Amino acid sequence: MAKLVSDFNKPNGFFEVTQANIAGVLYSTDLKAFCGIGPQITLRLNNLGIYTVNQLQEANYDSLQYGFGSVCATFLKNTSFGVDTTPVTSVGFEKPVKSVGHQHTLAKNTKDITVIKNNLRRLCEMVGRRLRNQQVAGKTISLCLRDKDMRNYRKSATVQEPVDNGLEVFTTAEKLLDSEKWLSVINKEIRLVGVSVSNILPKRGTAAPLFAHDVIRERITNAYDLINNKFGEFTLVPANTLLADRTKGKISSFLKH
Repeated sequence: MAKLVSDFNKPNGFFEVTQANIAGVLYSTDLKAFCGIGPQITLRLNNLGIYTVNQLQEANYDSLQYGFGSVCATFLKNTSFGVDTTPVTSVGFEKPVKSVGHQHTLAKNTKDITVIKNNLRRLCEMVGRRLRNQQVAGKTISLCLRDKDMRNYRKSATVQEPVDNGLEVFTTAEKLLDSEKWLSVINKEIRLVGVSVSNILPKRGTAAPLFAHDVIRERITNAYDLINNKFGEFTLVPANTLLADRTKGKISSFLKH
């Protein structure tokens, strides 16, 4: 019934089926309008002399069972009376991914650009893994730094082709970090590093790699994912991420290696 009346009062209308109006709703509806009664079943019902919902309600069940089998006969009878015993369940709906990011509070405040980059590199790998797991890629890379006084600094850059690889994300994020604007920020001592990718597109909608080095990189990334999927996150990592902070106890925004 829900499927049937969803076409009533379109586009923004609302229709309630009650015990008082259900008969009128059913009798005014063509058989083929019911979900599950297609042209072939309609034709077979017509051959039995059944053209309306009222006639289907009054039809002999044994005749329906003989012509359609017990399961379909029961379905047809129930449909004619607006009965459906199927449990009502929610349908999962996932919102489109708008951005993928990670951030990490450093073990201690630092001005050391190498420490910041090592942690940034690892965050980029985590972002890349999540992008690939969700089969998406993004064009806008955003870098976030928080200084010891809890002030946040953000800068973004948009690349020409969507990326889902940690190295590609890091390459753009590193350029942002190396820009002159950030030198004064880093000198204030950094407490938190973060990176995110937005302007998301489905991976299937992006161009396939054309050049040999791009194909090789994609194959390496696929092998990298296979190994980490089988043996656990960060079984295989870029060497400089080994110098990034380690987390202890429960894994939160940062994964242990």
